[in-house]
Amino acid sequence: VVDAGVLVESPLSAASLESDAETRMKMALQWQMNKNICVKGSASLREVGVGIAFKSWWEPTFTCALTGKYDYRQGQAGCGFTVCLYQH
Repeated sequence: VVDAGVLVESPLSAASLESDAETRMKMALQWQMNKNICVKGSASLREVGVGIAFKSWWEPTFTCALTGKYDYRQGQAGCGFTVCLYQH
């Protein structure tokens, strides 16, 4: 399964058009490879991000996700890691 989305925000009032208010745009894509693996990516005028998640369906259930993003206006990168283990 592949999901895609686009977000565009632009000022509509005359005052915000004259003040050079920032237009925001973001595109995202998600690919559910199978019931265990999901890959996500997004890009905007400010940053780019990616993520991958794995979920096991055995007992106990285990979920692991890794994400990363880069803000190319500020030159900063970030990452995240999540692990969840639970018993039904």
